Amino acid sequence: MKNHRLILLLLGLTSGALIAADQKASPLSPYEQAVQSYVDAATDQLRTIRAEVDAELGTAPTEETKKRFEPAYAKLDQTDRVLAALKKAGPADFDRIKLRFEHTRADAVKAIEAARKG
Repeated sequence: MKNHRLILLLLGLTSGALIAADQKASPLSPYEQAVQSYVDAATDQLRTIRAEVDAELGTAPTEETKKRFEPAYAKLDQTDRVLAALKKAGPADFDRIKLRFEHTRADAVKAIEAARKG
């Protein structure tokens, strides 16, 4: 019985310390939360697009197919670089780089579609 009380007391103290530490950490502003959500979603989306293309090439790795997808991979690489810049962007540059990211992502998707059509 005493062991149960001790365990409960330790759990309570640990939980309280974690909550207090969390409250001391500076919370993100709504703008920072929106930026973080956008960057996380963009990262996941780009990772998914690249994985789909990699899987598609994995099933038919002929030289002709690889050559057809070279421009698409170049656009994906460019989009990765813009995303990296977006992750580092401050509030003054974020919207400008976000717009550039959206354009390069759209160009990558077009290049992938063109490669798929052959």
